[in-house]
Amino acid sequence: MAVQPGQVNKLTTHELMELDSWDFINSYRTYEDDLVALARGTFTTVCLVLGVVPTRKAFYRTYRKALRWTDLYNKKIIGRKSFLPPSLYKHFAHLLAKYVLEQHWNDISSAPCP
Repeated sequence: MAVQPGQVNKLTTHELMELDSWDFINSYRTYEDDLVALARGTFTTVCLVLGVVPTRKAFYRTYRKALRWTDLYNKKIIGRKSFLPPSLYKHFAHLLAKYVLEQHWNDISSAPCP
């Protein structure tokens, strides 16, 4: 099935296995509330900047970048994965962002959009 405009491809089985094998699923469970709070805040910011409710795809592009530069990701999540090569940090930020969206899109997209 083709992805509709404004949508994001679902994580593949391989991507889910990657997240799990590097313990990102457990990290997600540990920091779920923080990841969702970051996403909701980012959603509101994107609304303010764009002046409209962002599509899931537009939001994902911003959230994955925002996540990549937070202390939550760099210190609390990546900081505990001492064997993960730095060359993969961006890759896993993208996968984790997509995972958070898959789990919480309805909650995230109900954040205030002034």
